[in-house]
Amino acid sequence: MPYFDEAYYKRTYAAELETTGEAPLDHFLRRSCRMGGGEYDPNDWFSVTLYKHRLWPCSGNPLVDFLRQPKTLAPKDAPPVEVYANKDQLFRAWMAVEGFLRKKKFQVILILPEAFKDALPLRFGPMMKRGLQVRFSKDPTLSFYKSPFLREPEKYAVRDLPVQEKPGSTQAVSRIRFVLESNIQCISESGFENKTRTPGVYIVHEDAKCRDFRKTDFERRRVCEYLAYRLYKSTPWKQKGLLNPCMLNFGFFLTEPIVFSDFGSTEEEFHKNIKRLAPGFDLLFLNTDIGTPNLRIIPGFMSTFVEANEIPKEKIFGVSFLLSFGGKGISSFKTRDSFIYHFRKEIWDKEKDFTLPTQFFISRRDIKKYPNDLQHRALPDESKKWVFGTQFTIAIENSRQAHYFSEKLIDCFIALTVPIYIGCPNVTDYFDVRGMLIAKDPDDAVRITNTLTPESYAKMLPYLLENKRRAEVYMKKEETLIQEFFTQTK
Repeated sequence: MPYFDEAYYKRTYAAELETTGEAPLDHFLRRSCRMGGGEYDPNDWFSVTLYKHRLWPCSGNPLVDFLRQPKTLAPKDAPPVEVYANKDQLFRAWMAVEGFLRKKKFQVILILPEAFKDALPLRFGPMMKRGLQVRFSKDPTLSFYKSPFLREPEKYAVRDLPVQEKPGSTQAVSRIRFVLESNIQCISESGFENKTRTPGVYIVHEDAKCRDFRKTDFERRRVCEYLAYRLYKSTPWKQKGLLNPCMLNFGFFLTEPIVFSDFGSTEEEFHKNIKRLAPGFDLLFLNTDIGTPNLRIIPGFMSTFVEANEIPKEKIFGVSFLLSFGGKGISSFKTRDSFIYHFRKEIWDKEKDFTLPTQFFISRRDIKKYPNDLQHRALPDESKKWVFGTQFTIAIENSRQAHYFSEKLIDCFIALTVPIYIGCPNVTDYFDVRGMLIAKDPDDAVRITNTLTPESYAKMLPYLLENKRRAEVYMKKEETLIQEFFTQTK
C-alpha cells in the first residue's frame, strides 16, 4: 500500500508494536478508531481522527475508505472551483479538495507552488483519479486563504445555515458573517490618493482639494464568513460536531476551565485530544497552550457582570467576598470536581478571622439551596455592585489552570477593587502584580488581607488602573484576533 508509511508507523508506535508483535500494516488495519487519542495514523498527513469523527464518518478503516472513494467526476459543464495552497497548507487544501469532490458540482482545480511540479504531494494522487486537476503557480503570495470560494461563499453554496452576527450560546455550530472594511481610498482626477488602513475608519477632509475628488472604492468592503464551533459540553459539540472543509472553521473553548471539558479533565488529556483535531481548524481559540500554529490563546471568560457607572466611586476600607458554588448549594463543594470550590467554603467559614471590616454575601442564584439562617446574607438584588463597595475583594476561580481566569477577576479590575486572588497560576503574564494580591490558599488570603491598611489601596491604585485597561483589552481580544486574521489574509 503506497499510502502506508511503514517507517513513520514504526517510529511513532514503536512501543505498541513491540508489545503486540504485529507487523506495522497489520496493526494499523486491525486497530479500531475511537475518539480519545487511541487512533493510529498511517503516515504524517492522514489524520484518522479528523477523517472518521469530524469530516467523513465511515465504518471501518478511514484510510481504506478514502482510497476506495468512487469516481466523483462532475458534469463537464460544471463551474470550476480553485483551491490554493502553499507548502504549509497542504493538509487544509486536501480537506477542501475532498469536500468539493464529494459535492460533484464543480470542476475542482488545485493550484500549488511551482516547486511541487516535479514532485506532487502523495496525498493528492487518489484525488486526481477522481477528477482533480492540478496546476502550478509562481505567485510567492499563494495561500489557501486567498482561495475564491472562501471570498465568495454564497457563490459556491457550501453551507446551508442561517447567517448570524455572533455564535449562538447553545449552538454547536454557527455561521457567522461580518463586513471587514479596509484600504478605503479616495482618488482625485490628478491621481492624488488619500488612504487610511485602519479597518472600519475613513476620514473625509472637507477642504477645497477634496471637493473635486472623484471617489473610487470609497468603501472597500470584504464580506467575511466562518463557522464557529463551540466545543463545550453544553452544545454538545463532541457528540455531533462535524467540520466543513469548504468553509473556514474556527473552534472555541474559552469560557470554561478544562476540568469541565468533554475532551479530558486534565490539561494533558485535553491537549492530547484537541491536538488531534487541531489541523481541521483554521483558528483555535483556547484557554490553554497546545502549541499549534493555528492557536490563539484567550485566557478564559473575558466578560464582566458589573457596570463601572454603578460602582461606588468612594470605596470603604474593608474586604468583600461572594460565595457561589455555581448554583449547586452550600454542600456541593464536597462533590464537585475542582478543589477550588472547597477554598470558597473555607473563606466563608473564616470570616471571623479577618481583622478588616467584612462584607460577605451569598449568590442569589444559590439562595434556595442554602440553609434558612443564611439566606439573609444573599445579595440584595441581581446586581453584583454590592460586592465592590470595598477596597479589597477575595476572588477565587473554579480551577487553578494556566491561562484561565474569568469574570471573578475581570469584575474586580473593572470595579477598581483590588483582588485578593486564588486561581490562574500565570496570571502575572496578563496583569501587573502590583495591582493585585495573590494568595496560595484561604489561610494565605486571610494573612495577606490582615496586613492591609487604608493606605494600601492608594498605593496600589495606579497599577489597578493599568489592570483595568488591560482587562478591557482582553474583553475585546476575540473580536480583535478574528479581525486580524481576515485583514492578514486579504
